[in-house]
Amino acid sequence: MSGAFEPLDFDRAMEEAAHRDVSILSIPEIIINDRHLHELTSLALPAMARYNNPPTIFVRSGQLVRVRQDDHDSVIIEALSESALRGYLSRCARFMAYVPGERDPKPTDPSVKVVKDILALPAWPEFQPITGIVTSPVMRGDGSIHNWPGYDPETRTYYAGSLRLDIPEKPTKEDAGECARYILNEVLYDFPFADEASKANVFAALLTVVTKNLVNGNTPLCLVDKPQAGTGASLIAEIVAEIATGTGACMETCPDSDEEWRKSITSILMRGPQIVVLDNLTDTLKAPKLSQMLTARTWSDRLLGQNRIIDLPQTATWFVTGNNIQLAGDIARRSYWIRLNAGVAQPWLREGFKHHDLKAWVHENRADLLTCLFVMVKAWILAGSVKWAGTKLGSFEEWSSTIGGILHFAGIEGFLGNATNLYDSADQDVAQWDIFLAIWQSLERNDAITAAQLKRRLTDSKNPDINDNLGLQAEMPPEIIAAVEKKGAVALGLALKRRVDQVFPSGRMLTHEKDSHTKGIKWLVKTAKTSNNENKASRDRQDVKKPSVCGGLKKQESTARGHFAEGAEGCTIPQRISGCRNSIEVEIPSAPSADEALDSEIAKSNPPQNDRLIVVRFLQDIPAFVGIDGETYGPFRAEDVATIPEIHARGLFRKDVIVAVHPET
Repeated sequence: MSGAFEPLDFDRAMEEAAHRDVSILSIPEIIINDRHLHELTSLALPAMARYNNPPTIFVRSGQLVRVRQDDHDSVIIEALSESALRGYLSRCARFMAYVPGERDPKPTDPSVKVVKDILALPAWPEFQPITGIVTSPVMRGDGSIHNWPGYDPETRTYYAGSLRLDIPEKPTKEDAGECARYILNEVLYDFPFADEASKANVFAALLTVVTKNLVNGNTPLCLVDKPQAGTGASLIAEIVAEIATGTGACMETCPDSDEEWRKSITSILMRGPQIVVLDNLTDTLKAPKLSQMLTARTWSDRLLGQNRIIDLPQTATWFVTGNNIQLAGDIARRSYWIRLNAGVAQPWLREGFKHHDLKAWVHENRADLLTCLFVMVKAWILAGSVKWAGTKLGSFEEWSSTIGGILHFAGIEGFLGNATNLYDSADQDVAQWDIFLAIWQSLERNDAITAAQLKRRLTDSKNPDINDNLGLQAEMPPEIIAAVEKKGAVALGLALKRRVDQVFPSGRMLTHEKDSHTKGIKWLVKTAKTSNNENKASRDRQDVKKPSVCGGLKKQESTARGHFAEGAEGCTIPQRISGCRNSIEVEIPSAPSADEALDSEIAKSNPPQNDRLIVVRFLQDIPAFVGIDGETYGPFRAEDVATIPEIHARGLFRKDVIVAVHPET
């Protein structure tokens, strides 16, 4: 699989856009005399829109912005200042004024009032919205690729690169596997991954950048850590950035406070980078603002020195690198983990790498590597976009399903396989609390105690149970230590309250109850009845039909209409993918409601002995399932006749999996 560079001289194009020769263009003339401000604005805006071709002026987060190159030759997005807009207006229109004693109007500069009025408008429909700058071709939501430098209305991104890729029209599963192996053997070969999951998660990081427009949701934080420096964590992030952007990542350091996090995130997102790397973390990563940003489509903040709130799109892919990263708060469950371990004392002295200068090799072969990633994605789309069936990362289900599906299709297994290990090792406070509660439970059994009684166990050296208490004292979590140092049962009670009803990895949980005599609060360690992976609510889940007040246009319900085409290996593929042929249109009528199916089918069946059970015949094989009554049903094979709960039969009727058994059967 090969890609090709086709220089389009982006730098020269940007320079020409900035220095257009207005004498060549047919630009309008605007007479400023005897006109109200809104009239001048209404004349200036069409002139700006006409001049903005190819576009460099856009709308972003409620502001007029422009795309330009900075001092490092990187293309950035910046708010259009008054000075910049005034200069732009002077290039897109000839502002003229009649002066006393002169027959013809004389040239003049655009009025500052007009500039301020334009910037103060509530909206600018003349200009396109922009979400960010990309420096590699962009895959759209339908699988097609935006390959030319400039703005793409569908993805709302500005491609500021000169790379064009030659992507096969119909790549196959074999092509996807070949591309994955190429990246594995050429790029990832020498990295000392601690497990297969870490290796798969590097592929996930690469795919995350190129599939931004396929994932309808947020993307998690990528943690890259190792036991000591020189193992390659920063290099992983740099390689991903080099492949995805060709210009490297936005390298940042972690702020010290939540307020600094807020300012830093706003500053970074205003620049619109594709990849952000928080490099060489040296302390515990405890950042509520970062957690908030990772699950937000937009980031809202007050502009520095102003009273205006700005809403910024969060489209960047975020990395954190460091040595044995410790996580606190919600960061762990909003992250996926790449763990490296060279297993040597001085990993930076290792030799014998396949590519001596991997960054240089990646830069030279970037076209091929990007082509491989796009082939993996496009082949997966053409094969039906089968979602990943593994355990999803909470709040990032769409990302998990998409990335996991592509990896599985290409033969890369292990995606998110180390998530549990990350959770277990991330927040040491959780492990400390678990041990503390275990010792507490062994001492008190099923007896509830007050915060004052617990405080005596933790502080009284004259207590006859001193030997038992030493174990409890030795395992005090940080919150308990801080509360004990305050020498107050109230502070200890508040520390306990913050952990009430939390289920820890061992299954223990801290609960409280009110003393029937003193009316005070007493604390008790119990074992939770629900396992970590069981949805407590699912035990009482029932199918409930849609309320009659919903769907008022019942007779106008739309039919499900799908477009399919023949694809590789006989699979069906969406027609929207470019290059598909032999398109056919299939109209799928709306399925009858559950009640309609039951009315027509159950009414003809044997009256069940139990009004919650019905007799049915299976039309296809299905695995065993646990019914709403707690009984196990199945597995069933085609043509089996069985009695199952009516509540489950509703869904099976709708899917044509079963039919009712009639008395004469």
